[in-house]
Amino acid sequence: ISSAPSGKLPDLELKGLAGHVLLAAGMNQFSNVLYCGRGDDGDLSTLVAAAHITSMILNARTVVLRNDIISAENEEKERPIHSTQSKSKKSKISSAHKVSPMTITSDHTNMKDQGFHRGRVLVLVPFRSGGLRFVNAILQCIKGKVEGRNRLEEELGIDDPVDRLEIQEKMQSKPADHRQFFEGNTDDCFRMGLRLGKRGCKLFTKLEVSDIIVASPLGIRMMVGDPGTGSYNADALSSIECLVVDQLEGILAQNIEHLEVALQSLNQIPKRPPKTDFQRIRDWELDGHASKFRQSVFLSSVISPDVLSLFRKACTSNAGCLRIVPSGAGIQARVDCALTRSKQVFWRIPCDVLLSEPDDRFNFFNSNVFSRINNSDQAHTMLFVQSYLDFVRLRNHFKREKASFVALSEYSKPEDVSRGRARFFQGRRQVLIITERFFFFRRPVIKGVQHVIFYSLPEHSHFYDEICSWATSSSSTVLSLFTNFDKYKLQPILGHKRCNSVVKSDKDSFSF
Repeated sequence: ISSAPSGKLPDLELKGLAGHVLLAAGMNQFSNVLYCGRGDDGDLSTLVAAAHITSMILNARTVVLRNDIISAENEEKERPIHSTQSKSKKSKISSAHKVSPMTITSDHTNMKDQGFHRGRVLVLVPFRSGGLRFVNAILQCIKGKVEGRNRLEEELGIDDPVDRLEIQEKMQSKPADHRQFFEGNTDDCFRMGLRLGKRGCKLFTKLEVSDIIVASPLGIRMMVGDPGTGSYNADALSSIECLVVDQLEGILAQNIEHLEVALQSLNQIPKRPPKTDFQRIRDWELDGHASKFRQSVFLSSVISPDVLSLFRKACTSNAGCLRIVPSGAGIQARVDCALTRSKQVFWRIPCDVLLSEPDDRFNFFNSNVFSRINNSDQAHTMLFVQSYLDFVRLRNHFKREKASFVALSEYSKPEDVSRGRARFFQGRRQVLIITERFFFFRRPVIKGVQHVIFYSLPEHSHFYDEICSWATSSSSTVLSLFTNFDKYKLQPILGHKRCNSVVKSDKDSFSF
């Protein structure tokens, strides 16, 4: 835990309680939370977040209804003549909600209970399948009738049983985490609204009158438009009190600009006057300070500088921030899980300035590694690149040097992927270059790999041992390049103790 608004949460950690308990405790204090332990318990962390926002919406709705009764009582007192119908209606409302006479007051300052629009919660997920999982978690937390449930599977799921069976058969050979992420509807452009009430929940309501908005970053950007243009309109997001970003690792594999636009569109003063009572709008929203009272909850299975940067940008409130990460105790390092006979060698790249890190990495690779893999003696080498920009730079360099290679990225066509893998397996190409996003979305098993080089370490640590397991021959080698700025990537791969010793060591080469 990096920081906390009170002294209770560190006590919870000392008692050894599970990470999702810390997650629930942090959200209940309305702190900004970055939870990086989302893995096998992904559905559980989603359920904890769904329970929190459901409770928040219902409690806020109760306050609004009580203040509606107070407002009706005050209006009745100001009228000189009361009709029988109004008296009977007033008595029914008061008896239904059991409002205490002590709560009735004519002071409007005690009735600041609303925003510009009804929407209080925004949930961002990468695909429709993630939205379906989150909505189902919300429905588990409420009682009563659910309107539009039949439409839920049609819109967010795979309605055709034939298509569903084909996807299940296709995913049988994939790892469990890949199946959980891509087994459903992978459409990345959608948005829907939910409205909670005393008698149940209504799905697929208009966003302007919804309590909860579940959408993908691309869906939000298509709704608000591009900032700075005349069509830009983010009025529906003006009163968001809680932001939940689920499956952040999947959103980072998409176009991160969509998420940045969605974050910039929150809590802006509407361009059009809303249909609400301005006397009941909270003062900080009228003053344009609503973002300072918004809670942000990020659920991710990875931790990286990009994740931390997005979390800092989203956390504009004054309630404090919590960062919940696995402690590392009892977790086996990835170097010990890799099924390879060869030693795993790590080379440190001399780099003291973060801005020069891409150039230092490329120069080190060109002077120390490229001549080895360009030699015909070291064929069947797979080069893993985390960044697409580095991938383009290496691809152009290999072309200039007229090296024998195949380059596969997330933008490669299926026929190009099949052709390139066949040429590499048959030995017609010596080097195969792939990106992390290519491996994330397709999760192939590359055959014919004898040597593995990590030009940059993967953000998903379990990719490391999965790729190393491809090089199983006795002559196989595994080489990883890193800088001191890659500590977040090194920790799950080497383990916390090994990582600290490697970073502090004066040596530049390590083997495990």
